[in-house]
Amino acid sequence: MSDIVNEVLAARYFREGESSWEDVCRRVADYVGNTDDEREIYYDMMVNKDFVPNSPALMNAGTDTSMMSACISLGIDDDMRDILKTFTNAMISMKYGAGIGIDFSNLRPKDDYIHSTGGTSSGVVSFMEMFNQGVETCKSGGCVAHDTLIQTSKGIKKIGSLIDCPPFADTEINEMVLSKDGFDTAYLSQDNGESDVIELKTEFGYSVKATDNHMIRVVNQDGKFDWKCISDIKIDDWVVIKKGENIVNEYVKLDKIPKSEYHFNVKTDINLPDYLDEEFAELLGFYIADGCISKKVFAMCINDDDVEIIERFKEMCVKYNLHYTASKKENDNSTNYHIASKYFTDFIRYNKMKKSSSLKACIPKKIFESPKTVVYSYIRGMFNCDGHIAYKSYPSYSTISEQLINELQYLLLSVGIISRKSCITQRENSLGKNPLYTLLITDKNSIELFNKNIGFFVERKKAIHEPYNTSTKIPFIGNLIKEYYCDEQKKNYPKINKEIRRYMRGDRNPSLYRVLDLIERSELVDKSILKEDLLNDDYYFTKVVELNRTKCYTVDIETMSHEYSANGILVHNKRRGAALASLSVSHPDIENFITSKLEEGKLSNMNISVRITDNFMQAVEEDKDWELVFDGKVYRTIKARDLFKKIVYGAHRFGEPGVLFVDEITRKEPYKGTEFKIGQNACSESNLLTCNGGGESCILGSINLSNFYDKQISNVSNITRHATHFLNNVTDKNFYPVEEVEYMTKEFRRIGIGVMGWHDLLIKSNIPYDSPEAVKTAEEYMELINNTSIHESQVMADKLSRVFPRFDECDIDIKRYNCATTIIAPTGTISLLAGCSSGIEPIFSLVHKRYTWADGEKVGYLQVHPIFEEKLDEYLESRYSAYDWDRMKKSVLEHAYAKGTIQDIAWLPKDFRELFKTSLDISPKAHIDMQAAFQKYTGNNISKTINLPNNTTEEEVWDIYFYGWKKHLKGMTVYRSGSRDIEVLELKKDSTPTTTLPDGRILPKRPSDLPATNSKRRSGCGKLIISVAEKDGNPYECIISNKGGCTAMNDALGQMISLSMRWNVPTWDIIKTLRNVTCPVAYKKFSEGNCDGKSCSDVIGRVIESLIPDKESEPISIPCKVKVTTEDNICPECGEHLSMVEGCKTCACGYSRCG
Repeated sequence: MSDIVNEVLAARYFREGESSWEDVCRRVADYVGNTDDEREIYYDMMVNKDFVPNSPALMNAGTDTSMMSACISLGIDDDMRDILKTFTNAMISMKYGAGIGIDFSNLRPKDDYIHSTGGTSSGVVSFMEMFNQGVETCKSGGCVAHDTLIQTSKGIKKIGSLIDCPPFADTEINEMVLSKDGFDTAYLSQDNGESDVIELKTEFGYSVKATDNHMIRVVNQDGKFDWKCISDIKIDDWVVIKKGENIVNEYVKLDKIPKSEYHFNVKTDINLPDYLDEEFAELLGFYIADGCISKKVFAMCINDDDVEIIERFKEMCVKYNLHYTASKKENDNSTNYHIASKYFTDFIRYNKMKKSSSLKACIPKKIFESPKTVVYSYIRGMFNCDGHIAYKSYPSYSTISEQLINELQYLLLSVGIISRKSCITQRENSLGKNPLYTLLITDKNSIELFNKNIGFFVERKKAIHEPYNTSTKIPFIGNLIKEYYCDEQKKNYPKINKEIRRYMRGDRNPSLYRVLDLIERSELVDKSILKEDLLNDDYYFTKVVELNRTKCYTVDIETMSHEYSANGILVHNKRRGAALASLSVSHPDIENFITSKLEEGKLSNMNISVRITDNFMQAVEEDKDWELVFDGKVYRTIKARDLFKKIVYGAHRFGEPGVLFVDEITRKEPYKGTEFKIGQNACSESNLLTCNGGGESCILGSINLSNFYDKQISNVSNITRHATHFLNNVTDKNFYPVEEVEYMTKEFRRIGIGVMGWHDLLIKSNIPYDSPEAVKTAEEYMELINNTSIHESQVMADKLSRVFPRFDECDIDIKRYNCATTIIAPTGTISLLAGCSSGIEPIFSLVHKRYTWADGEKVGYLQVHPIFEEKLDEYLESRYSAYDWDRMKKSVLEHAYAKGTIQDIAWLPKDFRELFKTSLDISPKAHIDMQAAFQKYTGNNISKTINLPNNTTEEEVWDIYFYGWKKHLKGMTVYRSGSRDIEVLELKKDSTPTTTLPDGRILPKRPSDLPATNSKRRSGCGKLIISVAEKDGNPYECIISNKGGCTAMNDALGQMISLSMRWNVPTWDIIKTLRNVTCPVAYKKFSEGNCDGKSCSDVIGRVIESLIPDKESEPISIPCKVKVTTEDNICPECGEHLSMVEGCKTCACGYSRCG
């Protein structure tokens, strides 16, 4: 198994005494099996990864609490006692880690008259808020504010930037995050919604906002590191600050605006750097401290006494070819230096490095992502311009920007420098009246680091005196010394003994260096005390001085060590449960339900889904009215389309509500009685029956189809039979936290055999995912699994001489032991453990970047999907020489890594490219067709996400929902990439209608604003003006204007070129087609040097070719753009981009939290 799999196993699955996958399988098989033969069969199919049960079974089987169900569905009735009963059972279930799903359709609408009390109902949403608060209380882990800064191997990031998933779901990541003992792998980020938080502020100014149950690293009274919930922390408690370490090893690329976009009068002969290097970072430091930008003028105000800064600024102007003018300020000892350059100021703005004002100054994001030498230079620029020496010894910096001082404090910490923050609010004798924030560096080691790596080069700002030898105070050191005190030596060191005893009495907290000096100079304390965390120079300790309650958006991450540094403070991370609320589309409160998640602070711990009927969809289709009804009474009538628009808007913007097609669910549900109602689990893939306060639970496992490519079809049948027995044993041996849940689960014995590794199997079989053959194959495999499991259930009923208790109330012809046997559940982490693609999803990336450590250095290397690499090698080796084969393979892999696709590599065979389409290469229609194929032979529902590009419109989501309904899906989840990025909550909407083609492809629409390059060229017919617009760095639209020749023909040609570009036709194919056309008139002029091409189309092709960066003459070796990205949604197995699957971010390596 890979290192990352072993790390996940160790972090989540290993129990006492276990150290391997085989150990986990042995424990589970021994617990679930009833006989020795069964135990060996179960062990073999798990250890060979032919079948893997869901994560709760792997984690809990054979432990003290063998809770092997992932989710539970609960019923709720319109009575306060029943509501409280369901609430209690929900909280008990959450306590044991189960997700819950509740259908609130039985509750009366808001303001409805209550006969028993004479009052009115508070409505569905109010009771959902009660459950929401209960989930908050029962969460198994806490979370921190979304703008919390964390240090990663790629620089400093806001923790919220790691979120890109539907509400309260997860994003699979692969970040090396600063933790207690260095950098640790963070493999998951979690969206926890808006929450009440406590803001903890420390004596030195470091602070963090976290929910009540988030754990903070503290020093207890024994002098040991300990954990405390932030709600239990008191004033004067000591928290632990982790000194940072910058390990970024790549410069950040700076983006440039093409010079061709500027008027010829604009001066563009400036030597702008390609990367953010040390010298330009220092100039940025000058600018943030004492500069500004006004329209096209870059200005610096420099003190005339700071001749060193003036000289450096002038040297930089010479290097970058920037021309400045100097203007001495009257009655002031300073001079303004102006650089009038639109090109330069646009460059600053384009790279998001512009300072809006002194009050709102902040550190550019690119500085946070830079190597430490660049960070040193940036801080050097700031301190030399606006810093000073306090008390003639201590480096200090002051500003009126609170954000700047907070970010600077953390930036200093990221390179190991501790600073103390203070604020002056009363400034009677100052020109400004804004609060003044100051950082002061007093720690001896930090001052040494500052002087060595940053320092003042301005002579008048250099320290006059050696700083006093200060360092962090060591809290409760006396209690720690007691453990290591050697009483028999006290006579040999009477003076030192006296001082040590003073510490042991708790009279004072000495500095770190004082304690180390005492230990070094005596034998009174056992030297092994030095291994204690309290004496580790990597930590700093500071008192809590303030605790305030507030509210903010919160997220969290999971690391292998279960802790990380948040704003410099060490905090813990834990996992949380999941909850789903659903409501009928006919309920009078449905509009409030749909919009409830859009209101601040509402339902911050629940996902929502709308239970949609066929009648409603028909009413939408025919633009009819829709009645909102409860208990037979019509409350009001609205337009069906208006209601559907609200559903679509929420799904487009936030990824919810989801939709459940309840009529299709009811038609396929075997139970036809009236006592129980159909509900859903937290992930919506399982239709579970509910009773008052209880309901069925999920008993799940998945067959790894990728293991059966070269085996007889009978092997799948054999595994299916064993899986049927395995899950029935789980049903009997499972721990049920609620009596009603056990009753319902055993009354129907609903189990869920699913699949994973589906796309891997298709690739091995040379079947493209979006082909009719793939759909047919899906039906064949799922029909086999479903029929085999049902047959085995019938065999079990015959052998045991009994059926499931509610058999007579179900529409089932032949007696069997289970109500239903198949389900496509989230495979999540189990597909990672099995080493296969996730569920029935397409693979998401062909080439990933994986990181490891060697000789203390972080090393990145490309990791290739094994089947893709194997088939690429076969193709290249059969057609090219060894030299060309190696070169071309490297070109393909780099392209696949940079672009995320190989569909635009024209020289690769079409059938090869079709076989290796990734998730976003596949149309929404093909996604739905595949889901429908599996749904046809699946007893329950299917967990699958329809992944959509970020530029997908609401109209396209509308069409996708209708297509899924007409394909008889039971439910749908759509996710538009990037829609859950909480750093950007407002998205630009465009209502331009889109076109859905007969084959289901949705025509990409043009964004309203695209950067374009205009080129004037000569053709055989006259002058051409060719405008080529770009999107995501690729040509996207071509507009041709002409003077002479056929305007209509050029207009048509431009539209066809644009259409090809928008359909992702490889650019080189477009260029080749255009340049192969020759016109006799143009060719003659071209030969004479009077035309820019051999035809109008040749001229256009040459223009498009000139816009492709770093092009080479041969298409087979087109180099890829160097990937420079700040995206944070990457996989722990491969380090690359993820796609949304089954409600959470998942990668081609199979890694996901679901399951």
